[in-house]
Amino acid sequence: MALIDSLYFLCGGSIGLYVYGYCIYYYYAKSDWSDSLQVSFFGYMACICYGLFMMFGTVGFVASLMCVRATCTVILSLTSGSEG
Repeated sequence: MALIDSLYFLCGGSIGLYVYGYCIYYYYAKSDWSDSLQVSFFGYMACICYGLFMMFGTVGFVASLMCVRATCTVILSLTSGSEG
């Protein structure tokens, strides 16, 4: 179960990886900045993308946890009601 929960976290957090990948593409394909801006650009974008990864990963994990708990609650209530 822990593997499945971590997969939901990674699926939600993959948005941060996508944004960082687009930043790399933008830097090499569209910008003509000098080398002094490169370190600060990639550093700040890494911090922002890490924040996005954590934020959307948490949202994905909590949403999947709520869905699984609601589903299990319904299944348990249906199965316990048929025993009596």
